[in-house]
Amino acid sequence: MSTTKKTVFITGSTRGIRLALATYYTKAGWNVVGTARANSNTDKIVTIDTTNEESVADVARQLEGVAIDLLINNAGTGWLTEIVEPTKAMFLSVYEVNVVGPFLVTRALQPNLQLASVAQISSLLGSISSRDGKFEIKM
Repeated sequence: MSTTKKTVFITGSTRGIRLALATYYTKAGWNVVGTARANSNTDKIVTIDTTNEESVADVARQLEGVAIDLLINNAGTGWLTEIVEPTKAMFLSVYEVNVVGPFLVTRALQPNLQLASVAQISSLLGSISSRDGKFEIKM
């Protein structure tokens, strides 16, 4: 049995289920690399903008040679509103964080993920309508 600690990389790990995952893996004895945006409320995590290729590449350089056993792409954004309220720019911003970001992170960390698992955690954005028939984007 190997005594080497496993490493998990979690995007957006400062609150909610993301923070709970970071706490869980820390208590389970894993090395946890938690990330958040630059305006995060903590200084004990890696700063990353998952929509910015330069930011993602910088984090990948910092982790060069570090094996990652589990990548959890869980950074996300959104809003609760009816379809007529958001602008195209707002919609594209949400798409960039929730779709493009996980792609950029997974691609940049590919050398670290040789035998890893990758989890893409979605939000209610994966559902087009609510139960009352309104088109809503919730977060």
